[in-house]
Amino acid sequence: MKKYVFIILTIVVFSGLLTASQGEIANLIKKLDQLDSSLYDVEFKLDGLYKERMEYDGAGGWFNGIFHKKAKKKLEKKMKEAETGVSSTYGEMQQIRKTIQKKIYAVAFEYEKSGDYQSAIEWYLKLAQITNNVKFRIGSCYKKAKDYSKALKWFFELPRDDNNLYEIADCYELWNKPKDAFQWYMDVLKQFNNTDIELRALNKLETMEYPGKAADYPQYKRFVSDTYVLKAFMNFQPNMALAKQDFLKASKYFKEYSNLKSDRVAGESIVMRYRHKWEEAMQILEEQRYHAEDYYQNKLDHAQREYDYACQEYDDGLRQAENDYHYELQELKRQHNYYRQEAEQYKKEGRTPEEIASAVKWAEHYKREHRNLQQPYAHERFVQDSVSYEREERESANAEYQRIVRNRRQIIDDYLRPYRSRVNESNKRFKTIEMLYQQAF
Repeated sequence: MKKYVFIILTIVVFSGLLTASQGEIANLIKKLDQLDSSLYDVEFKLDGLYKERMEYDGAGGWFNGIFHKKAKKKLEKKMKEAETGVSSTYGEMQQIRKTIQKKIYAVAFEYEKSGDYQSAIEWYLKLAQITNNVKFRIGSCYKKAKDYSKALKWFFELPRDDNNLYEIADCYELWNKPKDAFQWYMDVLKQFNNTDIELRALNKLETMEYPGKAADYPQYKRFVSDTYVLKAFMNFQPNMALAKQDFLKASKYFKEYSNLKSDRVAGESIVMRYRHKWEEAMQILEEQRYHAEDYYQNKLDHAQREYDYACQEYDDGLRQAENDYHYELQELKRQHNYYRQEAEQYKKEGRTPEEIASAVKWAEHYKREHRNLQQPYAHERFVQDSVSYEREERESANAEYQRIVRNRRQIIDDYLRPYRSRVNESNKRFKTIEMLYQQAF
């Protein structure tokens, strides 16, 4: 009797809490509407103040004369107060919106915990933003309500991480669709990291039984065997005993997959497989040593071509700069002769002293510029300034060529590094699996 009284009291208290929360949300929405309405009035008033301020900036302000500054300051004070009020109201409204969203989520979650999944879904959908977390909660509600079709719809919208993949698989299994469930459990294990959710998925692959399983997934025992091998690698350092058990399971499943006579023979096959991987990695490394030389030579040839091209551009630039230099000399000389002849002509025509002096001044200017440009240093500077870009490109290309020449060994080593890493990793795995075999058998 006391048990039932406690349950009834719990339901009453829970209903009261939900009612109170929903009432708080309604009050907050009402307050938000009131603030929105008051904000409209303040903004309308502020628009009027802006217009009045524009009038004080125009002709009306000038005619106000002595009262202009006082009126303007008074108006600006009103504007500042109104702007502060608008900003404060906006901030308050934003905070209320956040509070409303938190309370809506809390109500939805309480409905979900109480088992009223339909109400929970309705409240989750009231949220302004349907985030991935909310999608997961909605999917979970449909799943608990045994509406697996709708649950999957929401789970399919989530990122394909292990947890979400597991939820999809679990939905299919609960929906009595074992073939689909099995595939999704396998998907959880495709990037194996030995996590708890992956171990649960692995257990599902081992324990799920349904008619047609072997026909639907003829490779599944090989897949489980390979997964246990990966698990053994990850457990080898921290827990040798567990890694040994993993290897034994890998051998067992590989024996069943390959129809071998014993787990020991299956274990030997797994060891040989990893030996072959190591030998294959070494063979690829040896092949890549020749390719590394070709790779280096191609880089060197390319750098040489870039340098040759930059040198050609520099030489062409020098020739063009020399042509430009002589053209500039001729142009200065032509300008000098033009103004000298103009000065003589002005004298013959009896022009004003100012006009004659101006022509003489320009004639002397161009004569002086011509003389200055004929100086060796001026000639060199003119040419070098004209080819500054081409010179930088040539120096950069040469520096790159020299860098490649100096770093031949490093460039080849960098090219071979991933292949060496593969050999080292393959060798490490082979030695590990060999040791596990020796421990297990």
